[in-house]
Amino acid sequence: MAGGPHAAIVACIHCFGPADRTAEGTEADGYRCRECGKCFTVDWRRGPAEKPLWPPTAAEAVLIEQLRKQRGIRPRDTNPPSPT
Repeated sequence: MAGGPHAAIVACIHCFGPADRTAEGTEADGYRCRECGKCFTVDWRRGPAEKPLWPPTAAEAVLIEQLRKQRGIRPRDTNPPSPT
C-alpha cells in the first residue's frame, strides 16, 4: 500500500471521477475509475498521501470542473439519483 490509507480513492487521471485502488505495491498502486473504467498507476516513491485524496476539496473541485470543461468532459452530476 504505497500510497497509504489516504490514497484508497483518488481522482482519475482521465476523467477526474473517483478511482478505487485495485493493486497495492511498495512503490506504486493501481487504480480503476468508477466512472470511465480506465485503469492507471500512481507512483508513490516520494511518500504516501498525507491527507485523504477523495472527495476533493472545494478548491480542487473548481479546478477539476475547469479541466473537465477544457477536455470536453461533461460536468459531474453532483446530486445523482439514489439507487432504488
